[in-house]
Amino acid sequence: MELDAFRLFVAVVDHGSIAAAAQSLGISPSLASRRIAALERAVKLFAELAAAMGIKPQ
Repeated sequence: MELDAFRLFVAVVDHGSIAAAAQSLGISPSLASRRIAALERAVKLFAELAAAMGIKPQ
């Protein structure tokens, strides 16, 4: 997972949309959408791995 994906996530929160975040970062909205989707998959994988190891959120 790249740090750019986290920067993009923060930009989406700050700007309120993927399109606005993409524009602010100088990337295409389609690239931004793909990066957000990859980040979502990675976070889901981490959560599944933690659950399999018996780690529970507090």
